[in-house]
Amino acid sequence: MKTKRLGAFIGDAEYKALKEYLGSKNQPVTEFCIIALTKYMLLEKAPNNSNKSEYSKHLSFRVSDNFYKEVEGFAKEKGVSKSAILRNAIADAVK
Repeated sequence: MKTKRLGAFIGDAEYKALKEYLGSKNQPVTEFCIIALTKYMLLEKAPNNSNKSEYSKHLSFRVSDNFYKEVEGFAKEKGVSKSAILRNAIADAVK
C-alpha cells in the first residue's frame, strides 16, 4: 500500500492537550489523528487557516494514499491547507 506523510505544526498548548488525552486513552497518535480527521471531514466543518508561525511543535504521521487524497480534496474544497484541517481536527477531538 502506498503511503504519504501528513503533518502540521501545532501550538504548545495543543501538543500538551494531545499528549494528556492520548495518555489517558492509551491510543497511538496515528490512529487518533486519522479518526479525528475522518470525524472532522464527515461533519463538514469550516476550519480557520491560521498562520503556522505561532506553532512550535511538528506532528506528522503516515496515511494511505487514498486517505491523503481525501484530506487534500477536503482542504481544497474548504480553501485551506491540509495542516489547518489537521490542527482543527485535533483541537476539536481533545476538547
